[in-house]
Amino acid sequence: MIKSTAYPYNTINGKDFFVENFGLRFGFNGQEKDNEVTGTGNSMTAEYWQYDSRLGRRWNVDPVIKIFESPYATFSNNPILLKDINGRDTAFADNQARTDFSQTYSDINKAAQATQSKIDELKTRGIKKDWSPEKLNRKTNSLISRLTELQKLKNSFDEIISSTTCFIYSTDVSQLDKDAGGHTTQTGENEVTIVFPSGNQGTLVHESRHGFGFTLKEWKGGRYGSLEGYDLEDERQGFLYQMIWDAAAVEKKIETASKNAFPDDPIQQSTYTLQDMIRKYYENKVQYKEFIQHHVK
Repeated sequence: MIKSTAYPYNTINGKDFFVENFGLRFGFNGQEKDNEVTGTGNSMTAEYWQYDSRLGRRWNVDPVIKIFESPYATFSNNPILLKDINGRDTAFADNQARTDFSQTYSDINKAAQATQSKIDELKTRGIKKDWSPEKLNRKTNSLISRLTELQKLKNSFDEIISSTTCFIYSTDVSQLDKDAGGHTTQTGENEVTIVFPSGNQGTLVHESRHGFGFTLKEWKGGRYGSLEGYDLEDERQGFLYQMIWDAAAVEKKIETASKNAFPDDPIQQSTYTLQDMIRKYYENKVQYKEFIQHHVK
């Protein structure tokens, strides 16, 4: 065991402990050390910043502009809780949220790339075998539709990543209502917090669609009942996006809701729809009880 007085931004009594003792190339927060700039362990580098570990400040302006925070701040001034591996932005309340977001975003991109590759292969085969345009369309239509859906998911994540709004993802679901899978709410003038269960990519996609909706000015505000513009269509869009990535989970939720609504009527259960489920669970929480997209100023 090593006892020492540690400073939060990677220094111990002004010295980089790991470089001084172990000679490692990478240190705090996974940053690469750039010892030629200001001495051993005093400067860190990443894709989007040069970072002074003594001051806890970046040398360059943050590419993500936040009106509530200095453009030279790092880790939202909380280096113990937060990480920012490439120096772009801090948007995760815990490491699991970061891992889940990164993995889901990566999986969506890989799925889109794999689908595009299949389309390209079929087009190449069609040229070699002189397929008619009609035959090529029959072969590729379902893949093109799937690619379009995956691109919708990717676009929603891209918008959140590049937005000037600070999105904070958390896997702490302890404060959620019992029947809530996740929750998205505005927690500051230009800040949105998204809560989802650890490891649940479907719910992450659903709640990220709500986050994307905030950038589109579909809603704003705090908890249920105080959300301006919040309507049933917001929830329908969330579930539609979730179905693109995890249809089985949404179908199971609809099935469970149908049995709760009509426990002794299989016929009614079989005609129960996504819209029916949304009305059941969200009608008393929305501002507008209709499947029409509203917008806020």
